[in-house]
Amino acid sequence: MTITAFFSVMPNPDSADALQAYSEKAGPMLGAIGGTNGRRVKIGDAIIGDQPGFAMAMMMDFPSREALEGMFASEEYKELIPLREAAFASFTCVIGEAA
Repeated sequence: MTITAFFSVMPNPDSADALQAYSEKAGPMLGAIGGTNGRRVKIGDAIIGDQPGFAMAMMMDFPSREALEGMFASEEYKELIPLREAAFASFTCVIGEAA
């Protein structure tokens, strides 16, 4: 079943190089597992409710939850975790499925 992953992130302002390096390495990995329709947005002001604790969001479709979980569990991705932690003050990925 196709799923949509929602990534909410807060980049570290002093780690532009780490952010660039992480994006260059993680992007192809997401594509290799069938990630499509990637959409990125910079978060603006809240209209209703509290301002969220993240600055950017991305949505991307994947062929299955297992494909995305498998990528995150892979040794190749695990090698990126220190780079991800340097690049982002916070990084969250949640799964959405058709209702």
